[in-house]
Amino acid sequence: MLNFISWLLLTVAVIYIGFNVICNLVKLWTGCSDNEAITKIHNFVNGKVNYSLAQDCNFVSDIWHNVNNIIGDKRYSELERLSITCIDTQLVSFNYNSGLPYVAITLPYEDNSEKTRLEFTLVNLLKKYLNTHSLNTSVLVDWKVRYDLNLPFLELRYAQTDEELRILKLVLDTEKTNILKQYHPLVDDEEEEVFDD
Repeated sequence: MLNFISWLLLTVAVIYIGFNVICNLVKLWTGCSDNEAITKIHNFVNGKVNYSLAQDCNFVSDIWHNVNNIIGDKRYSELERLSITCIDTQLVSFNYNSGLPYVAITLPYEDNSEKTRLEFTLVNLLKKYLNTHSLNTSVLVDWKVRYDLNLPFLELRYAQTDEELRILKLVLDTEKTNILKQYHPLVDDEEEEVFDD
């Protein structure tokens, strides 16, 4: 009986040490955190593939369905024809910018009201997909211009890993600070002086 208990304890110790060694190797290889390394090992053992928004065809079809609902069939068909002529570049693209993954969607809009509706709808769609896969739902929104087509595009940056989330929070905090500074009332130093008579 004592032999069995010592064998069992030795087995548990070897498994624990082996798991920690594998976690550290994954962390060194990928540069991820402890929790991300455990998740990667768990997904590998269970045969799960890491989720990537760029490979989710439902997300792209939902984008175009929502865009069609907002801009209408006529302008949507013009956008489809433009998409067919754009051989080298897609109207929806996924890439990285400043260490953050993003989705860029080329969206011609008629006025600011339509621009706001497109932005609100697509940000909420992205948040829905991020939430479904237990990712953080913070999104950095930026409108830019595609110079090859001379059309505006919506860039939505998000985070999938802890490192990307740290970068995203830093950028969002910096933007918030800049907005607060912009609308902070100016203080005149001379008004603060108190004169004793």
